Amino acid sequence: MVDSMSEPLLSEIDRFLAREDVKMSETTFGRLAVNDGKFVPEIRRGRRVWPETAAKAREFIQGYVPAVPAHIPNRQSGRDAAA
Repeated sequence: MVDSMSEPLLSEIDRFLAREDVKMSETTFGRLAVNDGKFVPEIRRGRRVWPETAAKAREFIQGYVPAVPAHIPNRQSGRDAAA
């Protein structure tokens, strides 16, 4: 059972992970946001979340910028756009 104090945070995380531009698992989110890959599953099981930890997770969500592919080939000629 989710702790009533953690429920809003879990809802925010779920909305974030459901976004089209976010290609990330719960484990990756926890590792990147709060350095704990078990963070989200443990919240679902009732883990208490300290305010400082919740703030770190929210800061990660607010500051998230989707990754841009490093190499995009020129589809017209089959050659790199830079070439």
